[in-house]
Amino acid sequence: MLATTLRMATMHLGAVASDRYGRRPLAILGNVLMQAWAFPVFWIINTGDMVLVGIATFVAYGSAGVCDGPAAAYIAELFPADVRSSGMTLLYQSASILISGSTPFITTALLARTGTTVSVSLYLAAMAAIALVSALLLPRDLPEAGLGG
Repeated sequence: MLATTLRMATMHLGAVASDRYGRRPLAILGNVLMQAWAFPVFWIINTGDMVLVGIATFVAYGSAGVCDGPAAAYIAELFPADVRSSGMTLLYQSASILISGSTPFITTALLARTGTTVSVSLYLAAMAAIALVSALLLPRDLPEAGLGG
């Protein structure tokens, strides 16, 4: 619950910062943080030390919040007003079904098959890398908001 509270705080801070610095830089920062943390989080979890596990969870949730904060506004700004609702829904729900929904099954299968969290870390790092490349390929200036990034 504490880590979730931290994530809510970092989502808010990420959203506020994205209003000032642009959506794209915060999406890039959050994904770089998540990619960098993909291995250390499991090294720490594997120690079994509950204090360290708590700290690892805080860092993981916090870094995810950084890019979650600007996500809603960023996605909305990608579409013109006349198709915004449909475009956002299609994009967000497709990602939820294809990626978020399948992640627990994929990571469980990876762990069962390899017997090591390294495979899960590789998967998480790959997902963060794909999100990072996607953020880098998105338009730098979004016409609706006039924000640079």
